[in-house]
Amino acid sequence: MFLNLSYSFSWANDNQMPIREIKIDWGDTIDEYPTWVKNRKSACSGSTFGDSTEGCRTDSWNFVYDFHCSTGTPGWNSECPNGVNNACCFKPTISITDNWGKQATGSFNGVIVVYP
Repeated sequence: MFLNLSYSFSWANDNQMPIREIKIDWGDTIDEYPTWVKNRKSACSGSTFGDSTEGCRTDSWNFVYDFHCSTGTPGWNSECPNGVNNACCFKPTISITDNWGKQATGSFNGVIVVYP
């Protein structure tokens, strides 16, 4: 099963820019993306560097992942909603790290259920 995860906004404090790493824990593997990128916000007002066109973008992050499921693999009957059995369940988390090493983490809202 392929999943396109769109992560809308992330930003670092003006004094802690740029964003240096994006890490996604899919539940069965972890992808790390070392980077050097601008803030991602709903609007870039230009009032500070982190809001200017030099330090800000208004588009979303997009990540694609291919989930696999079979008996005994990671996610098997783990974190599954009530009534869901014999499936792999995943709740991805994404972590954003700024230039000072400060990290913010968010979780996927809901659970991804994959049947073998």
